[in-house]
Amino acid sequence: MYTVLLFGDVKAQAGTSSVLVPPPASGGEHTALSLLEALRSGVGVLNGATKAPFAAPASWADLVRPAVLAVDMEYVAGDGLGRTIAATAEVALIPPISGG
Repeated sequence: MYTVLLFGDVKAQAGTSSVLVPPPASGGEHTALSLLEALRSGVGVLNGATKAPFAAPASWADLVRPAVLAVDMEYVAGDGLGRTIAATAEVALIPPISGG
């Protein structure tokens, strides 16, 4: 399992600071891009007391700066008043411990 640390607005949206994500189905290790795709597709479990499935915002945009250990993303969220807010979130990838 991979541990994805959530920072900024994504942490507030998710109500947690981390998400557990399984390795890619095709084998090998996640890249920043494949990790983001896994989160977008709803693969992952909140690393907290509830262990609820993680629901990524459907409006996350494409990667801004792909990197292996960190991903900077932009997504758009409504503020409840009909306005659109652009926010930036950072996701850090911690590779699994051997055999994880």
